[in-house]
Amino acid sequence: MFTETARRIVDLAKDQALAQASGEVDLGHLLAALAQDVPACLRLAQCLTGGDSLRLRELLPTPSVASSRLEKMRPSAALRGVLKAALELASGLGVPDTRHPGLVDTRHLACALAASPAVCARLGGFKPLDRSQQMRLLAQWYQEGMGDPQALADLVGRLRTLRKGLLGRVFGQDHAVLALEEGLYDCQCAALADQDRQRPSAVFLFAGPPGVGKTYLAELAAQHLERPFRRFDMTGYSDSLSFQELVGFAASYRGAGPGTLTGFVAKNPQAVLLFDEIEKAHLTTVQLFYQILDSGRLEDKFSEEVVNFRDTIIIFTTNAGASLYANPNRAGLGRLHTAYHRQTLLSALAHEKNPATGQPAFPQAICSRLGQGYPILFSPLGVNELEQVARAGLVRGQTLLQSQYLKEISFDPLLPMALVLREGAGADARQVRAEAEKFIKGQLYAYCSLFSPERLAGAFARFDRLHLGLDSLPIDLGGAVAEIFGEPPQPAILLVADQGFCDSCRRLLPEVEWQTAQTSEQALEILASQRVDLLLLDLWLAGQGKARPPDDLGVTLHQGQDYVPLSSRALEAGRE
Repeated sequence: MFTETARRIVDLAKDQALAQASGEVDLGHLLAALAQDVPACLRLAQCLTGGDSLRLRELLPTPSVASSRLEKMRPSAALRGVLKAALELASGLGVPDTRHPGLVDTRHLACALAASPAVCARLGGFKPLDRSQQMRLLAQWYQEGMGDPQALADLVGRLRTLRKGLLGRVFGQDHAVLALEEGLYDCQCAALADQDRQRPSAVFLFAGPPGVGKTYLAELAAQHLERPFRRFDMTGYSDSLSFQELVGFAASYRGAGPGTLTGFVAKNPQAVLLFDEIEKAHLTTVQLFYQILDSGRLEDKFSEEVVNFRDTIIIFTTNAGASLYANPNRAGLGRLHTAYHRQTLLSALAHEKNPATGQPAFPQAICSRLGQGYPILFSPLGVNELEQVARAGLVRGQTLLQSQYLKEISFDPLLPMALVLREGAGADARQVRAEAEKFIKGQLYAYCSLFSPERLAGAFARFDRLHLGLDSLPIDLGGAVAEIFGEPPQPAILLVADQGFCDSCRRLLPEVEWQTAQTSEQALEILASQRVDLLLLDLWLAGQGKARPPDDLGVTLHQGQDYVPLSSRALEAGRE
């Protein structure tokens, strides 16, 4: 008749009656027993106090010392009525537990108690739940897996798989992948129980330079989440009337139909929506998002129905914020320093002007709403990350051609770096990936063009393997080429300390390329103009009785860099 957890509460109620030497088990004993079970108490609090479990605990009877005697106890008439109502809720007349059909669970007990006039009067005059309210709560608890640790375990497992898959395909943006994972966990962990929420399930803002993986990450995330996906290129909504395409035209217009946005969400309420380069959209289009981000609703002008965005995941991308990523060291945001406050990013967006109109690219109203979500700044890609992108592009082209022509295709390990260097300093991930994929196809075409059409089929059949190498080994070319492909250069360390300590470090570690500074201005100038692999900051510098630098050296540098304390051995060497 009862699940294990519900049986435990009923047995505790019997113990309460025995401890009080009562002749029967009544509602007070059951309530005192329920106060000892946290999940059951929380469910009853949801029924009566809107989730205020502390208030409910003050109203529940105080449990007595449990009795160890095993005696049969007769339930009171009021208790029998509550148990009967709970059994009805657990049967086909209510919402049965799918894992234990027909058995009374703590959910059914909580709803039956909350519907009892005697219980509500005893706890302070609450209004009893009616049958529709009971059914709604039970459906919510069971359908959404409330209180089920397995649901949380499944969520963690899915996000762990998501993180692994994204980190293997999006290079140089590990912090963005982890921030996306955290945001998805935050929104999905409480979204099921937050029935009052109207805003979309999650809102992300991907900001950063072009071609660093913002759009790519959004597309991959939608694939891993197995949700419907739609990308809207906001450069096509720069006109003052273009917003109408998103919400549809009235049915009186010739050829009218549902909006591209509202129609898609109406059919796919759990969609992932990507609004690419949102700063290019006209202000009238941007204003549509005020309603979506505030109340999760938007009316389709064709169907005249209000479309609910409550379960959608919305991602905006923007190339704005150049003041942060164009010169990250001077802006105080090193490549490895990503734990900055969201207001840093939102402030940069709010102050950036649209070159076409001279107006702010992001009005303060949209910045305020985006601040409720998860703003993420993507890092510019370095040579190492672009080399990984080129390698992934070559592998993709290699796989496609192998499956199409059944020829084994391989390439030299140094080829991806050579392709990156061929593109030059202004290349981004999008360009490098496209060029890498075209390179293998182009080389295959170059081989085929060596033969006349009538001889090509025979020549093509005579080889099984195609290897793409370099004309000569880089080490044989000498000079700058050998440096690029050869051993990595000396590690470049910026040491901010007094001159004596800097001289000691140079003497003790000559294999390191030392950059030294004694003030924050010197240090920041070096960071902005030269390669620095590691920053070492001597905290003794400002406390040795010497004149302080013009500003707080420690605070200024710590805002933009990782702090790595000097070892005691190095400090001792400096004192010597």
